[in-house]
Amino acid sequence: MDGMDGIERTRTRTGTRSANARRVVGRRAALTHAALAVPVLLSGCVPGSAQRRVNEAAESAEGVTRSELVLGTGGTFGAILYGDITCAVAGVELEAVLDESWRAVVTLLHDDGGEDDRSVQNVIGRAEDGTAVDVLEWLPERDPGSVTVADFFSRYGLG
Repeated sequence: MDGMDGIERTRTRTGTRSANARRVVGRRAALTHAALAVPVLLSGCVPGSAQRRVNEAAESAEGVTRSELVLGTGGTFGAILYGDITCAVAGVELEAVLDESWRAVVTLLHDDGGEDDRSVQNVIGRAEDGTAVDVLEWLPERDPGSVTVADFFSRYGLG
């Protein structure tokens, strides 16, 4: 015959079958990943780019040394914005610097559109001396759990 005994023939067939199975699984995984990426690409939303731009906007204010704002999802899968803005100022100057930084973030999100209903929670400005200010303190009449980006539009003259 072909010079192979039954065991060698089985090993060859099993090895071939395993290689084919690996190729099929690899193709399926690639197709699944591609299918999941299509809606993101079609929406024009590149993961991380919006968050990077928000942090760049926050850092554009004089006195801000670092922004670690996060655009994420909340517990109910709603859009949320939270994080820290670190400022190289004394505590007495923090509110003014944070206000300019936050203005830049809110203006960016306003101009980009589609971010009006993003929940704002725990956006904290931090001074060198440890002083901290939460932007929600500027909206004392609002329930902290229901504040959105749009609630800051009037503060900065945005419509």
